[in-house]
Parts: sequence; C-alpha cells; structure tokens
Amino acid sequence: MSKRPYLNYGNLEWHFEQDDKTPPRQLASIPLGELDEPITTGRELLAYLSKCLNKDRYAFRNRGRGSRKHATGFMRDLTIDQAERVAIYFQEKESVIKKEIFQRNRWKDRYQLNDAIRELSRRLYEHAEKYGDDVLILQKKEK
Repeated sequence: MSKRPYLNYGNLEWHFEQDDKTPPRQLASIPLGELDEPITTGRELLAYLSKCLNKDRYAFRNRGRGSRKHATGFMRDLTIDQAERVAIYFQEKESVIKKEIFQRNRWKDRYQLNDAIRELSRRLYEHAEKYGDDVLILQKKEK
C-alpha cells in the first residue's frame, strides 16, 4: 500500500495508507452489442451469463430444478443435464465482506483521528497566538 498525504493543517501533516480496492457491487456486466453467436437455448444463455457474472465479488451456484421422475442420484439438486430449469443463487464472498468491514472500521477510526488532530491543531494555534511558538511536536522515527 502506498502512503499519500491526507491532512495538512500547516503545523500538522498526516499521511495514511490507501485501501486495496474491493470488487464493484454490480452482479454482472453484460455487453449490449451484437453477440458472436445467437442464444437459442437456456443452456447457451446459462453459459453466456456465467461469462458475464462478477465472480470477484460473488459466489454463484447453479441448481437444477424440475421433475424428478427420471432423475438419478442425490435428489436435493438435479444435475444440469437432468433439470428442466436452473435457479442461480449468489452471495457475497466472505473475503469481500471481511475486507469491507475492515475498511469501514479503519475509515471510522481515521475520521475520529482527523477530529482529534484538527482539535489539537486548533489548540496549538491558539497556544502559539497567546504564548508564542514554545511547543514543538516531533514524530519518533522508527529504528
């Protein structure tokens, strides 16, 4: 992560690390131009949609639905080959949720720090106006 200046009050300067970007919230990005091949069946539509879905942010499951008269195997979900229709389920990935919660909490803390620094800057300015520049604040250097 790179650091960039965030605040500069003249007598205080504050830098922070930029957050990693999270994937956009859009469910899919579907091009509106002409398709390479026309979509004629539901299976082709399902294959086309799977190319357009935002897999960076969401986890998708295709579950087969329909009559179970000729189904074999586990009956909770039909295989796509046995299904009459498909239900597409999605949910946000746990890693994305954790990353956004971390960033939200970090920004909240930064906002509170910003208020504290602004108040300190205001008090230092008032002190300097009243008594002169007799206070100097230095940041410790890491060893």
